[in-house]
Amino acid sequence: MLRWRLEIEEFGPELHYVKGENNVIADTLSRLPRADDSDAQQQEPLVAVAVMDLTTLSTVDLREIARCQKRDGTATLKSATAKEINGVELQVDSNTGRIITPSSLQTPIIAAYHEWLIHPGVAAMLKTMQNTLTWTGMARDVVKYVRSCLICTKNKHPTVKHGKLSEKTVVTRPWFEVAIDPIGPYGKQKLSAVTMIDTTTRLAEMQAVADAFSDETSYLFDRLWLCRYPRPGRVMYDQGTEFKKEFVELLESYGIAAVPTTTRNPQANSIIERLHRVIRDKMRAQEIVTHDDWENFLHNATFALRAVHSMLSVSPAQATFGRDMIFSVEHTTDWHAQHARNIEQVRKNNLRENAGRRA
Repeated sequence: MLRWRLEIEEFGPELHYVKGENNVIADTLSRLPRADDSDAQQQEPLVAVAVMDLTTLSTVDLREIARCQKRDGTATLKSATAKEINGVELQVDSNTGRIITPSSLQTPIIAAYHEWLIHPGVAAMLKTMQNTLTWTGMARDVVKYVRSCLICTKNKHPTVKHGKLSEKTVVTRPWFEVAIDPIGPYGKQKLSAVTMIDTTTRLAEMQAVADAFSDETSYLFDRLWLCRYPRPGRVMYDQGTEFKKEFVELLESYGIAAVPTTTRNPQANSIIERLHRVIRDKMRAQEIVTHDDWENFLHNATFALRAVHSMLSVSPAQATFGRDMIFSVEHTTDWHAQHARNIEQVRKNNLRENAGRRA
């Protein structure tokens, strides 16, 4: 039964108990003698280990890593050195400062990151982990795990696009430009939200909405962004009715330049459209039925989206707050070097995107 549960658990089933007197066939089968009892008994401990790994993912922290390093003796890289991080003595790579992960924690940590970040792709997940952790063959292990994820395989579908893209102008100024856009409605419940993102740090905020009228959008942008973060120099938005009278008046009152995109041209606001595509991928990996489910998903997605962005090579949290989201390790961003990387990354992204497009 435990093995069956492990097999079907990822599909979120609801299990209902039926008494034996009402389920004669199953009751009879359960009483038949088993010729392979000895083999089954040998396999049960393996199942128990799998259950233990799944249930201890949420407890993995720096102290657990330090304990496993001492127990397993796996911190054997030639460049390993001892370092105290947040009061915990750990073995780290002396060249990069990344924590050397013992073999017993490698698979559980990969599984934990993939679950916590709501099924990210290989690049985002690998860069997120590489900011803090390291071990021999890490990239290979992450690629193997993500590509074998059944949920990702079922819910992420590549699409063929038309028309070649020109390279965009790169602006690397934290808090200078914010993009905002609604997402939804989805399903019979008409689930909708307003999303906003700083185009340099990639820090995102999102909030469920009952409607997407201009006054509601203005209120949420003021509460979620302008009251929390430095005032931006300009705000990008599309030509939707959510960004009419009240929203424009709000920007004018703060002295913020309004940058509306051209009609029916989502690529003009491509950063937030890419954000929406990632959100939709994560939605398909979750079960969202009620408005409460939707709000909980948005909170979890906000955390997950503060993982590494492939262009930044650091997480939005690191770029914004100077700390890692999961292990609270310090990080300093060199924005001049980051700007040069952004330009090169835009060039590579443009070539890769156009290679998969039809003229």
